[in-house]
Amino acid sequence: MTRRSGLHSEGFDVNQRHPLGWTALHVAAINGKVEVLKTLIEAGANVDLGDDYINVYRTSIEKGLHSIDVLVKREDEFSDRLNNRATFQGFTALHYAVLADHIEVVKVLLEKGADPSLENEAGHRPIEYARSEEMKQLLSSPTAKYGEMLRQRKAEERRRFPLEQRLKQHIVGQEGAIATVASAIRRKENGWSDDEHPLVFLFLGSSGIGKTELAKQLAAYIHKGKPSGFIRLDMSEYQEKHEVAKLIGAPPGYVGYDNGGHLTKELKKCSNAVVLFDEVDKAHPDVLTVLLQLFDEGRLTDGKGKTIQCKDAIFVMTSNLASDEIAEHALQLRKEAEEITAQRLEGKLGMRNKLTTR
Repeated sequence: MTRRSGLHSEGFDVNQRHPLGWTALHVAAINGKVEVLKTLIEAGANVDLGDDYINVYRTSIEKGLHSIDVLVKREDEFSDRLNNRATFQGFTALHYAVLADHIEVVKVLLEKGADPSLENEAGHRPIEYARSEEMKQLLSSPTAKYGEMLRQRKAEERRRFPLEQRLKQHIVGQEGAIATVASAIRRKENGWSDDEHPLVFLFLGSSGIGKTELAKQLAAYIHKGKPSGFIRLDMSEYQEKHEVAKLIGAPPGYVGYDNGGHLTKELKKCSNAVVLFDEVDKAHPDVLTVLLQLFDEGRLTDGKGKTIQCKDAIFVMTSNLASDEIAEHALQLRKEAEEITAQRLEGKLGMRNKLTTR
């Protein structure tokens, strides 16, 4: 009690970050300091706060420091038990406690309301770092409970604020396109889609009508603004036959083998990302053949022979082809979209009237 009041009286921010990104709670969790952990939580520490520290190399670049200095600080002021090449961005105190196999720390964090369903930047939950059977059993029930709560919360949020409304906040017009895309996403969210194949869209029309913006807003809705959740590829950069290697990675013995492909590298970070193939008609036919395999099988093999499963991804192709023909039928398309919207509104009003009369 004295230590907690001391923290408050000194005006100490228990959620303050170290210059390299972690908090005091992260330090207590990785080092198994149960009493310190309890004191920090009682003083108001956020148990679900993620670590901003990435790894030695990337953090040294972002902070403008020498990599040796970053490594020394990490080992001296955080922990010397961790792999200095691994990435820790988004790790919560619970992630660190599970990784270090501190059972008592995990118990305290769960008692204090830590969310075991939170994912780090790599998309992993704390339970995925558990090694012992005891740790897995300790986390399995709360993880399932939080997962169910999260699903219910998301379902309620979708009901109160439908995807169509979200998209219309950023895109003017395009009623038909928005309704079609939103319906497909809703079916996928509710499990009424083929799990073996990813969702694939083709957006046609002239420049400036919102094709790219619709894809961006779709990614923002699904991934809550997570940068790795949206992958954009300008297909005009893949007009030559040899540029297939730039997409999936060069084979062994060729230049760029170690770098990997633009698409495969990004899909490894987020296998359920929204991927935009901008101006897909400009790509070489061999590139389109690779995309056909991707759309058909929901997986892609990179230049190193590793297969990336991306059946939960959403692929969007855009093209200006037939934009003149589409423009000629613009009035008709707009009228049809308005009729669809009116029918939906009538259906909702009719349902409300039935409920009222009952």
